[in-house]
Amino acid sequence: SKSSNTRLLRSNSALIVPVFDYTGPKDPTCVHCPTSSERYRHVIPETFSALTECLLARECKVFDYTNSGAQSSTDYAKWVALQGHKVSDLKCFDNNRYEPYLLL
Repeated sequence: SKSSNTRLLRSNSALIVPVFDYTGPKDPTCVHCPTSSERYRHVIPETFSALTECLLARECKVFDYTNSGAQSSTDYAKWVALQGHKVSDLKCFDNNRYEPYLLL
């Protein structure tokens, strides 16, 4: 939205980006691919819709989900519900172990 864009243009703003981990199968057409990026190139979601499908299939998870503090301040459910159309404010970190992925 226009107000979200205006907020992001301020010099003291940062965008926290939800980060995910792909845990599904490798690309079956790439049996002899030498690098991880090639082995997963065609199965990693490239769109919001594909990411949503990956999450529903439980092939994508919150990055470092076993470390309860690392991503706890990022509201993944809210982010998915916004469908990539809006930015929401983060008022406070849940803990001092938060490891956000930022765009400055």
